[in-house]
Amino acid sequence: MFKKAVEAKSQQRLSGADRKKLKRTVKDKFPRASDSDLDTLLPPKLSIKYQ
Repeated sequence: MFKKAVEAKSQQRLSGADRKKLKRTVKDKFPRASDSDLDTLLPPKLSIKYQ
């Protein structure tokens, strides 16, 4: 009846190239977003992990 919670079994850091690709994809999806908006959403010095 209820959806089960997602459990993270392992996490990996996002590489620099993947981070740039993600930023480009977000920019393409939201063309009105400025570079400062994207930096707020995806800070350049923060490590991003994915599951």
